[in-house]
Amino acid sequence: MSTFNETSAGAESGGLLMMEESQVSQGDLLLQDADFPDGYVHMAHPDDYKPIDTPLPKTCLLHQKIGHWRLILRISFLLANGKYLPISFICDTGEPYDFYFSELAVEKLTAGGRVKEDDIGNAYLDNIVGRKAAVRETPYTHKPGNILGLRMMLKLGCKLTESGFEFTESFEYF
Repeated sequence: MSTFNETSAGAESGGLLMMEESQVSQGDLLLQDADFPDGYVHMAHPDDYKPIDTPLPKTCLLHQKIGHWRLILRISFLLANGKYLPISFICDTGEPYDFYFSELAVEKLTAGGRVKEDDIGNAYLDNIVGRKAAVRETPYTHKPGNILGLRMMLKLGCKLTESGFEFTESFEYF
């Protein structure tokens, strides 16, 4: 099986290099600390998961390090007690569902009254821009990070630009 992998030579020429799957290192597939800005710890902003009184401003960040380009969304979730819980997400078009949460994020959101279960046990968040949103566990290759998946990126109207990204749907917190 072949995989596309951008190399430094390919990046300079604006092209892609096609490689055999056996040539792709495990590091190319794993989410790593280098995928996050300096100061992030365990794939989270130092102030993530700490309840606050007012929502922090929605932040859409294009993070760029050699070999590590990522779109990062930092957003607050409204908890049942009226506090807000900030969480950082990698925006990943390779993940098809709405949200993928770390164990810590699920723990905090569940304790805060946000994670619900339907009749057959599927976890979801209600009222994410007026809709239910599926909650999944972060895949082992991306732990302990949180991921905003393609379906939610589409629902929010993700728009890519040369300088980063934004959303066409109006929201300040979830």
